[in-house]
Amino acid sequence: IEDALRQSEALTDHYLETQNHSDAVSLYQRLVAVQPDNIDLREKLIKFYQMASNSEAAMEEWLVGAQLHSRKESWDLAVKAYHSLLEMDGTRGEVYYQLARIYMEKLQNPTGALHAFEKVYELEPGHVEAMSRFVRMLLRMGKSDMAARVLSNLEKANPEGTKVRQTILTDFRSRIEHEPTDLRARFV
Repeated sequence: IEDALRQSEALTDHYLETQNHSDAVSLYQRLVAVQPDNIDLREKLIKFYQMASNSEAAMEEWLVGAQLHSRKESWDLAVKAYHSLLEMDGTRGEVYYQLARIYMEKLQNPTGALHAFEKVYELEPGHVEAMSRFVRMLLRMGKSDMAARVLSNLEKANPEGTKVRQTILTDFRSRIEHEPTDLRARFV
């Protein structure tokens, strides 16, 4: 495998010079099949997919790369890979949702999470899990009007939205009952 990787570097230079993108794609597909967790190989494959104008395959490789970075807990690199995918196709609500989760849960970046959740809301207002998290985030931020709009639109877009609303209201009531003197419980 190591010899093949060294030889692939020379072939890569050759393929770049001759603009033989299809042979380069074929080479890197075989290398990735042997080492599926090798992100460097995947990024070279992406480069050649893009040179060959195969944006769908490039986007799928960015997605796999982001997932590999996430598994390795390389959160900044996962974010970068997701953004690279979104530069090619900014209409993927699920990708924005994964970004929102990384920003919120791993990077403690509420601004990034808020922006990503807003994009999911714009693209897929019926995404139950994303909208549930988005509403809870909005409530923690004191943006109850926006949270109510998101919940209302979720219920219109997806019948499961009613369950989300009921769960959030139950949690809200439980917090008030548990700490009746804590005024923050009434607004979070």
